[in-house]
Amino acid sequence: MPATITIHLFQQLREIVGQKTVTFEGFEGTVEDLVGWFLDTYPDTAEELQDDGEMSPRYMVAVNKALVRQPQWGMTKLIGGDNVAFLTLLSGG
Repeated sequence: MPATITIHLFQQLREIVGQKTVTFEGFEGTVEDLVGWFLDTYPDTAEELQDDGEMSPRYMVAVNKALVRQPQWGMTKLIGGDNVAFLTLLSGG
């Protein structure tokens, strides 16, 4: 059944897209499908999110506050009401 998924954006992605959240109504699929849809819909984010056509290791995806590792994206189904966030790994010193 199609679902409404909310994507929360932070830092650079928020600045590029110009919104704190993006809603995808009628979504059916996995985290991998959602990442593909996001990159197709907001192509200006590709430079930030990707390195050589692959998801940058600087970014992680969380679903309902739980990190989902990239190898699991294709197996992680999203359901209505899920909250997804693209999170930047921070380094400090």
